[in-house]
Amino acid sequence: MGSFKSRVGTIIDTDRVAKMVARPGIDTRQWIGTAYVTTFEIDEEGPFVDIELLIDGRLVPETARVGAIYAGPGFGVFMPLEKDDEVIVIAPDGLIDSGLVVVSRLWSKSDPPPDLARKNPFDLLFHAKEDAVVRLKATGKGTVIIEAPKVFVRDEAGKTRPLAFLEELQAQINAFLNHIHQASDSTPTSGPIVKNTILPVVPPTIPPTFLPGDGSTVDEPKGTKVLEAQ
Repeated sequence: MGSFKSRVGTIIDTDRVAKMVARPGIDTRQWIGTAYVTTFEIDEEGPFVDIELLIDGRLVPETARVGAIYAGPGFGVFMPLEKDDEVIVIAPDGLIDSGLVVVSRLWSKSDPPPDLARKNPFDLLFHAKEDAVVRLKATGKGTVIIEAPKVFVRDEAGKTRPLAFLEELQAQINAFLNHIHQASDSTPTSGPIVKNTILPVVPPTIPPTFLPGDGSTVDEPKGTKVLEAQ
């Protein structure tokens, strides 16, 4: 097992050492505390932060690893931290120089929870920061399953539609691909019929439009799927 102390650069707190010597038999270790993030980075060892740890009313610079609710080799749940975030930090064995770990991020008056949470206090909510990209990835034989009596999708205009319309859209996509393959059977060609074709994701009441591909690079507009038929 590798070392977990590669980023530990703790400065000896002489005040705490003095207190320990002056009061023998009393545990002066600090197991948990609050801190404020100054920088956030991630490398091959995982995410870590430089923090200012609150100790006896003073802010002491430290470095801490960032914990995750689900983590393993090449997979896990990743949630970045930002400068000035207030966090909860724990110290294994109560010793700061053993390596600190951030275990939670806190809301406050200056960093309040989303309005949607306050308006719906008993709902479970995942609300990403504005302009953030949310990625959900399953590899190998992994499958993403959403099971609920009703599932709705809300577009940029604020209009809510049942997810069922995506099934109809998928049927339109399949019909298009079947048409392409039928054309390839009757058309003498050795290359692909369609390459980098852009299919806008639209409601089923609006026929999808297709931009003919010519093999050139095309910027994908928001809410599109790229199809390649060989």
